[in-house]
Amino acid sequence: KLFQKGPEEAIAGTINGEGIKVSDFYEFRNQCEQAYKLLNGATSLDESNQEEITQMAWNTLTNYKSLTAQAEKAGLTVTPEELSYILSTNWGGIAQQYTSRLPQAFSTQTGAFNVEFINSINSEYNTYKEGGAMPEELALLHDAWKFIETSITSEIISNKLMSIYAFCSEVTNHAVA
Repeated sequence: KLFQKGPEEAIAGTINGEGIKVSDFYEFRNQCEQAYKLLNGATSLDESNQEEITQMAWNTLTNYKSLTAQAEKAGLTVTPEELSYILSTNWGGIAQQYTSRLPQAFSTQTGAFNVEFINSINSEYNTYKEGGAMPEELALLHDAWKFIETSITSEIISNKLMSIYAFCSEVTNHAVA
């Protein structure tokens, strides 16, 4: 039995034809839960909050996968440099909707994200991930940030796609479109 192929992992659902493994979804859901706690200052959650978080995680993941698939077809990407610029400058007010509810260490006086703080979280997380014993608070901050980053990336892609669609609707020559 050691050499027989085991059963494949269960699929939580399918988004754009891609099966989402249960373990991958629950990892994303955990990130959503940590972001929810961080944004709302909660330490524990009741059953209705748990259901809300599960639904929010699925909706966010579905939105993200759908938008990235559309962006890929349109040849659009969000580079790390672009994301860093948007976070550090609060371009389009995207950052402020999060920084106003996050602990002060996440934001600057201008309402933008403190990119140095975020980079230090990611750097420390990667160091501990390789070394073993991960401090719980660091893991929670990292998970919360990954969910927030996914949400912001979705918003950026959505804005880019809307700009393209708006331009296409203004083009009167179908050959140009």
